[in-house]
Amino acid sequence: MVNRGRTFFGVEAGGWWMLFILWLLYAVSFLERYIVTMLIDPIKHDLGLTDLQMGLILGPAFAICYALATVPLGWAADRFSRRHVIFGGVAVWSLATMSVAVARTFGGLFAARAGVGLGEAALTPSAYSLIADRFPRQRLTIAFAIFQTGVKFGSAAAFIVGGFLLAHADTLGDISIFGHELYRWQFVMLVAGAPGFVLGILVFTFHEPARSAPPAATPERLLPFLKFRRRLIVQLTIGFTFMSICPVALTTWVPTFISRQYGWTPVEYGTALGIINILAGVTVVLKGGIVDWLFARGMTDAHVRFYCWLLVATLPVACGAFFVPDAPLFLGLYGLLQLVVIPYTFYANAAMTMVVPSALRGRVFAIQLLVFNMVGAATGPVIVGFLTDRVFGDTAKVGQSIALTLGVCMTAALICLWTVLGELRRAIAHANGSGYQPVTE
Repeated sequence: MVNRGRTFFGVEAGGWWMLFILWLLYAVSFLERYIVTMLIDPIKHDLGLTDLQMGLILGPAFAICYALATVPLGWAADRFSRRHVIFGGVAVWSLATMSVAVARTFGGLFAARAGVGLGEAALTPSAYSLIADRFPRQRLTIAFAIFQTGVKFGSAAAFIVGGFLLAHADTLGDISIFGHELYRWQFVMLVAGAPGFVLGILVFTFHEPARSAPPAATPERLLPFLKFRRRLIVQLTIGFTFMSICPVALTTWVPTFISRQYGWTPVEYGTALGIINILAGVTVVLKGGIVDWLFARGMTDAHVRFYCWLLVATLPVACGAFFVPDAPLFLGLYGLLQLVVIPYTFYANAAMTMVVPSALRGRVFAIQLLVFNMVGAATGPVIVGFLTDRVFGDTAKVGQSIALTLGVCMTAALICLWTVLGELRRAIAHANGSGYQPVTE
């Protein structure tokens, strides 16, 4: 175990070690979730699938199972050892990722992706609950931001590792498992799933923090609390749900867009997308620090207000990036989107943590994830595939499908989030000690 006595930036060393392990597992989960996006056209070719079918595999196959599992696993995070919940989830998603190596039909791929979703649903509610109980409020946003960089580093690893493995698979000759010859993309998935079995054990190298006491006179049961804060929770969830469609649509279809539009190979665009995601991950920490700085100086709604500023700044970029004539310019604009507005969940979870009692956080985070994934992760890839196949009727117009999706969703998110700022300020003031009275206009 890490020495718990020493402190860094006001947090014990053990807290930072816990955050690092959770970050590492989060990054691995996104590597295993998104490496398949590098393989869309090879899978389509080998199995005879359409863009719409690939959208179903990339979206609903993963997201529906992920979303449905988050609520019971969020309940488990509030009742049992969060380390054990996470360890079980890592084992399941790693096995499911490797099972893609034996999939040879649409149904087989769909089932394997569902298994990945089931396993990954265990991580986030437990991780956010652990972080909220281990870090002080004045360090909470930056802790969430650091954790959220796992999304970007994991996605970067998916692009870089996927491109590298595809490029070098041909040098290995015929690859077989259990007597069945593997396609090259199946070999990539087999390798991608293996590290999780070892890394999951690391959750037992840190102490699980005690659950903090709820704010005074705040409902400690889930349904009364949700009723008490219904307007705030509903509007925040709707706003961030619109945003949840955007990163999934981007991550799943941008590799295919670059390949079709500019003729780049996976090795070429994989490295470029990986570098962009790593840089975006670094800026997440910077943004978390800015939000904590604003919050400490009295802007109690900074977690959402700051994100609204980012949406206003990048909405034109989202609409125009997919119409530029050359790949380097597109990558620059895509990088701006990633650096500024994606990801979104640490803003949502930091805002919720300010008003949700500790004993309810696992379930509230799980409910948010349920909605984000049922709507965002499940529909983002399908919307783009549907628009490309059925509206534009041309696989070369996948960029127009992405641009339309981003433009509509980011605008709707901005409207929802900006109009709930007053309610958020009042809820945070109440959580800081004003007593259990309904919040009114």
